[in-house]
Amino acid sequence: MADIAGFYRAFGMEVSGDRPDHVVAELEFASTVTLAEAEARANGSADDAAVCATAARAFIRDHLGLWLDVFADRVDAIDALRPWTPFAAAAAELVAADAADRNVVPARSLAVLPDDAGLLADDDDLLPHCGEDCAGPGFGD
Repeated sequence: MADIAGFYRAFGMEVSGDRPDHVVAELEFASTVTLAEAEARANGSADDAAVCATAARAFIRDHLGLWLDVFADRVDAIDALRPWTPFAAAAAELVAADAADRNVVPARSLAVLPDDAGLLADDDDLLPHCGEDCAGPGFGD
């Protein structure tokens, strides 16, 4: 999770109340870095736009793109979470489209989302679990 927190710090984003790897925090960061890239382009700052684009590609490849589509499928498979299905599916589709536009292939070989991944009826507990290779020891404890 230190890697995820490093992305957030680099772009001035602070996560309060949620874990840095919570779906909401990761989606917020993706939107933050994409907006920063668009603003840099609009202001004619090619260097800043390139930094943002590089960060967005790395974040999709190494974090959000690893698990969001599987997460959306799991939300749909759990009756208590079914009302959230359209939102999870839309988020997964947007991230997949962004990945395609950026020519990013998520490092899916690292992703593991076991049946007991912690997807509970309480939406505050919706967390991805991609294993030690993804986030280091203690992830998801």
